Amino acid sequence: MKIKNNKILFWLCIVFACCFCRKGYAQDVDLENFYKPNFKVTGNINANMMYYNSNMENSREPFTYLFSGSLNISAFNFSVPLFYSFTNQGKNLGYTAPFDFNRLSIMPKYKWVKAYIGNVSMTFSPYTLSGYPFKGVGLELTPNGPFKVALMGGQLLKAVSEENAMGGIPVYQRFGYGAKVGFEKSQYKLGWIGFYAKDDANSLNMITDKGVTPKENFVNSLIFSTSVVKNLNLNVEYALSVLTDDTRSERLSGGGIRDRIFSSKESTSYMNAFNVNFDYNIQKSTVGLTYERIDPNYNTLGALYFNNDLENIALRFARPFYHDKITVSTSLGFQKDDLDKVKKQDTKRVVGSINMNYRVTDQLNITGSYSNFSTYTNKKLDQFELINNPNVVQADTLDYRQLSQNANVNMSYAFGKKRNQNLNFNYSIAGQANEQGGVIRKGQASTVQNYNLAHTVSFLATKVSLNSSLNYTKNEVSRNNNSSMGASVGASKKLFKDKLNTNLGFLYNNSQGNMNSSSVFGVKFNNSYVMFQRHNFGLNVISMFRSSTNTKKFNDLTATLNYTCSLDKIKLPAKKEPKKEKETVLNPILKINHKDKTYEGTRDEIIKQLQDMQSALRPMPKEDSDELEHLLTLTTLTPDDDSFKEKALNYLKAYDLNNDILNKYDNYIHETVKSLREEMIRKDEGYENNYVMALGRVNKHKMHGVDEKDVTDRASYNSYLKLVYRKNKRLQPLLVHRWMLNQITILSNTPVDQIHQNENLSAFNKEELGDFFKMMKDKKTDAAVIEEIKIKLIPFYHDLALKNVNGEEVDFKFLKNN
Repeated sequence: MKIKNNKILFWLCIVFACCFCRKGYAQDVDLENFYKPNFKVTGNINANMMYYNSNMENSREPFTYLFSGSLNISAFNFSVPLFYSFTNQGKNLGYTAPFDFNRLSIMPKYKWVKAYIGNVSMTFSPYTLSGYPFKGVGLELTPNGPFKVALMGGQLLKAVSEENAMGGIPVYQRFGYGAKVGFEKSQYKLGWIGFYAKDDANSLNMITDKGVTPKENFVNSLIFSTSVVKNLNLNVEYALSVLTDDTRSERLSGGGIRDRIFSSKESTSYMNAFNVNFDYNIQKSTVGLTYERIDPNYNTLGALYFNNDLENIALRFARPFYHDKITVSTSLGFQKDDLDKVKKQDTKRVVGSINMNYRVTDQLNITGSYSNFSTYTNKKLDQFELINNPNVVQADTLDYRQLSQNANVNMSYAFGKKRNQNLNFNYSIAGQANEQGGVIRKGQASTVQNYNLAHTVSFLATKVSLNSSLNYTKNEVSRNNNSSMGASVGASKKLFKDKLNTNLGFLYNNSQGNMNSSSVFGVKFNNSYVMFQRHNFGLNVISMFRSSTNTKKFNDLTATLNYTCSLDKIKLPAKKEPKKEKETVLNPILKINHKDKTYEGTRDEIIKQLQDMQSALRPMPKEDSDELEHLLTLTTLTPDDDSFKEKALNYLKAYDLNNDILNKYDNYIHETVKSLREEMIRKDEGYENNYVMALGRVNKHKMHGVDEKDVTDRASYNSYLKLVYRKNKRLQPLLVHRWMLNQITILSNTPVDQIHQNENLSAFNKEELGDFFKMMKDKKTDAAVIEEIKIKLIPFYHDLALKNVNGEEVDFKFLKNN
């Protein structure tokens, strides 16, 4: 049986699966909308040009460019994503690469049918086809039913002759074909993957093969996953790779059934890969286990790079603690090689790591990580080497261990009146040591430490930001010590209604070593400009001046010009219908349908309805209110009825947008005050206890109730006055807290649709509503908006409390507990 027959059988199985899938789950076509063009284009276009100049020899290419983009063209219920990339970066490598730098990809899609055309890549699994770029076609069928199918075929590598390789390795032309068929249910999934690749032996005219041979590869993989047990996910994959290292070798005579099925040759080998992993969720905890075994020399021509000859076991655990403020994740793994026991040395690795994130407060966040890698190498010495070489010490060569440790701590603190400042500190340390025979010898250990402190401040009113950083690195590598210290400062400014953002920065770094010292000074200038909301222009310039004690001074200049255009729903113009003459009707009755409401009446009557809506609208930022007034004015001044309807619809859309923002804002306020009330209730007892303790010390003092005129022990009376002062200092925060708690409670108990009527909140809205309108129009996250409201709401009510609190009457709620 020839391999050609195997390929025919392989593709017949695929066609059968596709037909079965098509028969059972035919595409439903909406004929009513199918013939409507509905043409639109979305995506972006990018152009990047870089100029580089340096007085250093063998520097890189002075001018490079890259044109790339992604477009999604849709029409008639079809969508066609298109990706492209063109560059001159590959023209000056000095040799020919076996792949294209310039790429064009088209991926049309219609409902559950998706195609890949051009320079594309697809992934079936890590052991078969794993993101390998190819020039050809692919197809994915993902209907609503359980069957899923994916197909691909094309050129994996183009031929590179000895002459074009310029002393490098020649490459045969290679084609590949693959298929993935899956059957998916809610609780389990089954799948089969087939991948076939072969080099064209006639694509090169080799004089000397240099160890390069035409290869052939056929990979089969079975996949199974299930979630039958609640909170347990199990995934299993087994792959068999049949690799013929030289297709020109003689066919294997005899052999078993497997050799006959795959038409094995003398250079054919069979390799296995197995992977099983599961994750189990227990309340908030996640426990995971992975076992992986890959045969020595396992390879697939559908992956760019592959690790083999290893057995790996890893255990994972993750859980949040302390009211979810602390998140901890850990892993521990063991890996070994030399599975066939044929290498002169085997290696074992123990890998452990822990990561932690601690949100101390809303302003302070701490993250940390630690990892430990231990590699054990056991060299299997040849007995003849031990006999013939008396200098070899067996104890020193049999046991070799490499230890690596890494730790990192990062602290971020936001502060300032409006959290406009951020302080970030980072410390990292990495250590490595080589242990041989249980001893770490001098010069076999190294440590690298890095300290970094960065500060940023933003002046919101002037739209100016300043940033600065300090960096210190200390290296102790073997017997060489060196250190470097550097700093950077920069400033940025937004201009022309935030359309232009300009940045200027300076940096300096000095390094000191045992044999050499060097310094670097740099100037960087960045600008970005947004035009018509779609076009973004960027100019980045950086110049570096380097000096060293061992080499001559040199400097370089890099300038990058970037242009990005965002295409947002470009549509074909509507087909113009021939105008029909209409009889002129005085004050006709008009109908304007918007959402679920119809505005009906004469022109003047509809204008009156819109004006009443405008008058009834809740207070909102002046800029947005003026815009609505402007749209309403345009509506009233429109001469013809068709334009009047269009302008009225524009006004209604803008009205709904602003009204929705107001409603959403009220919901944000309500959520914020409810959360704030719970926090204040938790702190209430603490404020009262502090005051009660101070009051108790005053009442217990022997001078309490004594008239100042009758005081004879002045020192004792002065100590009494200090206690009274402290008591009054504890009283003020309690009174302020109680007043704020009462007002926040009133707000939290007010229905959402009435909360804007609160007098104090109305005053707050006049000051801050404009900023929140901008945040919500910029589509900030809910958490970010609520956090900003809380930041501004607390000081606002605190200032009100200071103005409204008077007297010393306190309602003791927790006195019985003291």
